[in-house]
Amino acid sequence: MRQPIEFRWSAQRLGWLASLITLIGLGGLALLGQEDWTVKALGLAWAAAFGYGAYALNRRRAIRTPVVIVSQAGLHDTRISGAPLPWSAISRIEEFEVEHMTYVGLHLRDDAALATLKRGARVGARLNSAIRLPPVSISMAPLDGGDDDLLAAIAVFRPELVAETG
Repeated sequence: MRQPIEFRWSAQRLGWLASLITLIGLGGLALLGQEDWTVKALGLAWAAAFGYGAYALNRRRAIRTPVVIVSQAGLHDTRISGAPLPWSAISRIEEFEVEHMTYVGLHLRDDAALATLKRGARVGARLNSAIRLPPVSISMAPLDGGDDDLLAAIAVFRPELVAETG
């Protein structure tokens, strides 16, 4: 039996993203100097929202538990499901691009697999399907591996599910 392949939060990538979000949030502080109270409120809300986003990303930097686990049991992204998606529930896995960002997309065999996803992932799956994207998308951007690493890990356990790219 093969050992599971795990991907964790990348402290370096999360730090970079938190810094970028902080810079974007600083734009909201510039609005605090305006006379109109609604503009000030918008600036405060802007800065608070981006500040919280940066805080949340920085908190994840210390978490060393696996986020994505590829194993004999299936594919488990802890961000989207509480348990592994069994291989039998997945019909195809492919890399795709949206707005210059790449993702690993999962096509599910039927809607029963959607029930195993967290609520936000179920909503996302319906929206993705409506715009003709794979129902489940996995972003490797904040993790310690890339899309190619995830696809290679999946190919170790179920190579027939990985769609050829190019």
